Amino acid sequence: MFLEFMKRTSVTEKHLVIFPEATSETRYVLLAEVDEDISMRKQRLFSLKSIRKEERRREQHLLFIIHL
Repeated sequence: MFLEFMKRTSVTEKHLVIFPEATSETRYVLLAEVDEDISMRKQRLFSLKSIRKEERRREQHLLFIIHL
């Protein structure tokens, strides 16, 4: 069941090394938190990419206006 949980998340066994004394129930919670952190980071990265894309679009739009 624990391995199944790991397969469903983007967490690997290396995250368990930090908590060798944890029970499997505690590991579930800790891994869920780590997984949440990873998805939050991905979400933040996606937001940054969207912001940069929007900035580039505006710059291109301004260049187009200037060239007219």
